[in-house]
Amino acid sequence: MLPKVDPLISDVAAGKAKLTIDTNPRLVIFGFDADQKNGMLRSILNTLRQAEPTLPIYAVGDPTTATGTFRPPARPKQ
Repeated sequence: MLPKVDPLISDVAAGKAKLTIDTNPRLVIFGFDADQKNGMLRSILNTLRQAEPTLPIYAVGDPTTATGTFRPPARPKQ
């Protein structure tokens, strides 16, 4: 039995939808604990945000809690 395919994949294969790539840069930081987040990481984030104020920066620590960071874009209305 084949696994269920997401409808988007079927739509692309049938030519009903077109894929696009989001080329906007972003920075995601993983692998730190609460002490690091409140200490040196906070200083680094402040420096980065001052240097590149338009760059989205996500300090998520644990990848399993980063769901908002990796949320797929909304599907265009047809």
